[in-house]
Amino acid sequence: MDIKEKFPPNFADIKSNFDVEKYKPVFCYGSTIYNPYKQDVPVDIQIHEKVHSKQQAEYSSPDIWWTKYILDQDFRKSQELEAYHTQYLWLKERIPEKGYSEALDEMATNLSSLYNLGLNFYQAKTAIRKYNER
Repeated sequence: MDIKEKFPPNFADIKSNFDVEKYKPVFCYGSTIYNPYKQDVPVDIQIHEKVHSKQQAEYSSPDIWWTKYILDQDFRKSQELEAYHTQYLWLKERIPEKGYSEALDEMATNLSSLYNLGLNFYQAKTAIRKYNER
């Protein structure tokens, strides 16, 4: 995936629905990761964003995916769970247990606080680990 240090085309819509200034995230739009805050983008985050790129490719444009993502909490939850689970498995295969366990805690913190999903930390952590067991 291409990484560009600028805002995605739909940034105004994202910013009006999520507190992006506080967390300074990266954004996937199509096959590009937008990194307007010039943060480090580790490989596991790139893996997460690649999942979003594949999800967006199922729609006729990334704008349609983003509109649904912004407006539909259940859709947003499903999309993030798939991405976080894929990221978790990627880490689990490559780093010691202490490392991927700490990463899972960070992912659960993010999932439970950044996306307005109504999940607490423990629900998010379980949902990420057990995503494919549903």
